[in-house]
Amino acid sequence: MEVFGEPLPEIDFSKKTVIAVCLGTFTHSGYAIEIRQIVDTGLTVVVKVYFITFVDKVYLPVLTTPYHVVTISKVNKPIIFKTFEVMEDC
Repeated sequence: MEVFGEPLPEIDFSKKTVIAVCLGTFTHSGYAIEIRQIVDTGLTVVVKVYFITFVDKVYLPVLTTPYHVVTISKVNKPIIFKTFEVMEDC
């Protein structure tokens, strides 16, 4: 499978865990989402996710579907998502 002409990397799911966050669809380019920190607390894995609204920007009137996907070493414990809403300049 390819994305924008680049082949997707192979993932060995016996060694990796994939974490993905998605915002849904928006009608302009003023939003983003980022996984900014992943912490193994011993009993759980905490994923800190930031929902970003850009300020002081001219937004493009396009459909966007912000997402962020990362891989980490395989975990067999609960994954907890903590979300934060922030406003940022570009």
